[in-house]
Order: sequence, then C-alpha cells, then structure tokens
Amino acid sequence: MSIRRFRTERSFGYQGITVDFMEGEKGMKSSEEVVMAYVRQLEDMEEEVSRLLSENRILKGRLEGARRAGTPTDSELLASGKEKDLYPGERHEILLDILKSVRKDMKDGTRRADILDDLIKANPVSGEPKRRSEAVKVALKGYRGLDDNTKRKLAVLGIEGNEKHSKHYILRYYGDSRYMVTMTASGSDAGRGGLNLASDVVRNFF
Repeated sequence: MSIRRFRTERSFGYQGITVDFMEGEKGMKSSEEVVMAYVRQLEDMEEEVSRLLSENRILKGRLEGARRAGTPTDSELLASGKEKDLYPGERHEILLDILKSVRKDMKDGTRRADILDDLIKANPVSGEPKRRSEAVKVALKGYRGLDDNTKRKLAVLGIEGNEKHSKHYILRYYGDSRYMVTMTASGSDAGRGGLNLASDVVRNFF
C-alpha cells in the first residue's frame, strides 16, 4: 500500500492496517476521506476473496463428484477405470499398443487417424509388452518341461507355474486367476509345442 505524505502528520488505523500521512496541502482530501477510501477498497477485496473461495469450493465438489462417478474431467482424456497396473505403466503401454494397431488400418488424413496420431505422439512408451513377449518366446523355446530354469525366467515376467494338475501345469499372470494358460508337463513337440505355448501366453497375458 503506497503512503502519501502531507504537511501535517496523522495516523489512522483500520483492521490492523495503519495509514500514515500529512495533511494541509491545497486540494488534498481530508484524513477521514482518505481512510474511508482505503476501507472501501479493503472491503471490496474481502468480498472478492470470499467469492473466489466459494467458487473454488463448488468446483472442487464437482471434480470430486466426477471422479467418484468415473467421468473424465477436462484434464483427463479417459476415466481411469477399476483395473490396476500389474506392473508400472502396464495399462498405458497396452492402450498405446492397441491404438497403434488400430491406426495401421486407418486411411491417412481422416479425423480419427489424426486424433490417434496426435495421441500416440504425445504418449511415448517403453515397449514393455513387446519386450515381455520376446522374453516368453525365448524362455519357452524348445520347451520339454517346466524345469527350475524355465520357472525362473517366467517368474521375472510375473508368470507363476507352481500349480500342477495331473500332466499339466497352470500358468497364472501375477497370481490373477482370470489370466491362466495350461501347459503340458512335458513337451511332445519340442519345436512347435514351445512356440504354440508362447503364443498362448502372449495372447492371454500381454
């Protein structure tokens, strides 16, 4: 707050704010008029602050309601949903993989193609699903049985194979019973058997 000084010094206070000035010069307002001007300005500011706080509470309430309802907000393109990542960034990686796959079949210059191109460019990925797919193929290449070495390679990828039924093992992805693949305890066809099994795992898990 700027302080103007006049010839005769006086001091006035309002709600903890002290205004010092001197009066007596020709054409200057009286001390009471100056103080009242400051008071009105302060009251206007307090009213504006109160309005903004009320508006902020309303907006926060709307945002929280949208989140509970699973509705996308202005800062979100899609609602998050209930599924959780099984590894860091999983849903992001898979979603971008799907967008890229769909984009391949689209004609250039269409609105849908432009939107997908923009989203793909704005959301870089590490390529983790592809890396995992290749790792599974390596782990199951020439598969003849679920030995300890194969189990370790699969475990690194979140694939558990400790459950055995008769002549088969049950592979689970991060222990989630929704995602299972059945594999024979011993491979009869060392070439195609491992390749087919790897394809099943990639299709169901990644």
